[in-house]
Amino acid sequence: MLAINGFVIGTLVQAEWFSDTTFTQDVGNFQWSLPVYIGIACILAVWLFNIYGVRPAVWLSYVTGGLLILPAAALMFLPYLTGDWTSDNMTWEIGAGGGLGLAMTWLYFMGWSAYGFETVAAFAPEYHNPEYDTPRALRASAAFSVVVYALLPLGLGGTLGTEAVAGDATAIAFYKDAFDVIVGNAIGQALIVCLIAGLLLSMNTATMDGSRALYGIAQDGMTTKWLGRLNRHSVPGIAMTMDVVLNLLLISYFGYPLDILAAGNLGYMLAHVFALTGFLLLRKDRPNWPRPIRLAAVWAPIAALLAAVNLAFIVFGGFIYADEYGYGWDKTRIGLIVLAVGLLLYIYRRVVEDRTTIHLREETPEMPPDERPAAAAAPAV
Repeated sequence: MLAINGFVIGTLVQAEWFSDTTFTQDVGNFQWSLPVYIGIACILAVWLFNIYGVRPAVWLSYVTGGLLILPAAALMFLPYLTGDWTSDNMTWEIGAGGGLGLAMTWLYFMGWSAYGFETVAAFAPEYHNPEYDTPRALRASAAFSVVVYALLPLGLGGTLGTEAVAGDATAIAFYKDAFDVIVGNAIGQALIVCLIAGLLLSMNTATMDGSRALYGIAQDGMTTKWLGRLNRHSVPGIAMTMDVVLNLLLISYFGYPLDILAAGNLGYMLAHVFALTGFLLLRKDRPNWPRPIRLAAVWAPIAALLAAVNLAFIVFGGFIYADEYGYGWDKTRIGLIVLAVGLLLYIYRRVVEDRTTIHLREETPEMPPDERPAAAAAPAV
């Protein structure tokens, strides 16, 4: 998220205000352009902001989230009012140039952004009332995402046309063109600023989310202990820094957002498969454990179906059609290497730090150690 959005911000800034600046510079084995420099600056700025604690990040989220609504609404609704939208720009090409294989590959890539509202769950322990607030936040985020994913592509595609979008070599600058068509250049520049603010919000959220995920994994004994430490501002600073360093390497090495996505998406999509199957395994292994947020039994087969569907996306998009329709098997290989590093850190935690053995199954008590059934806790009468 940090590398991709940082590069998107850099590309938008270049397209809007520095279109004549096209220099590139060799930095070691990497080739940096203006969007890369801007993206690196954004990544470091967001990291510095978050390393000092979550409290200032909250009000920033309110401001940038509100600004993001403006360009989104302009693309979703204004084309119909201004007369810039026409159905002639909309083409239906499902089945052309690849058919099912192409569709499955792009569903694999689209999951990276379409599943973004899962971030809500990562912050559940920090809500005032997690049992009440978490379901509400997830439902609201999911509903908002469905509306945006339905209306924004329709408004944008009907305004510019699919050929104009597909012909954009940057895969980003067409947003500037769309704003110029709908509201003119002056207001369009203001909307670009709002869009950049929203992208910074996404980077800010990703920084907090990724670091807390690593922190939680370390607390559960699944990776090295030093990722489970909090700094003096009560944020997982080491995990946050590791996340930022990885994203700096990605934006420096690739310099193109979809290449970065192709390298990082394997782990992200697998995480959803593991979360869904983990939900099923927990229902089986810990049937009596307390569940503050309860789901009906019907969600178990739904989770199994979604796990299978997402696994199919991974197989098609990340492996079978990686070279033909994706962005290359070499990107999938980088994702596998990163996952292998994570596995090695797990082994290091168990063998070196915890001084135990590697085993495939954890012994699970019927109830959490600090919770006993009420009947057992009460004195006999």
